[in-house]
Amino acid sequence: MNQGGMMNKYVSILDGHNLRFCIKCNFVWEGPWDKRDGVTIIKYSNLSSYRLKRKQCLKCEREINGKKTNIYIRGKRLVTKYY
Repeated sequence: MNQGGMMNKYVSILDGHNLRFCIKCNFVWEGPWDKRDGVTIIKYSNLSSYRLKRKQCLKCEREINGKKTNIYIRGKRLVTKYY
């Protein structure tokens, strides 16, 4: 599979990987992926947060500040999947 094509599906890529730890809800999360029906983030309950970048997930940021603060998703529907 062409990795360049896969990278275009990412809305943002941080520090060479896409895993971060949410400082508000305490989940390891990844994404966002821009899909036809909205933007998807994935949260993991059993992954270690060791050495991951600490940042609020898009869902928590949106709960606090509203839709206008998620620069990358610009008012699209946000889908959160839990694993």
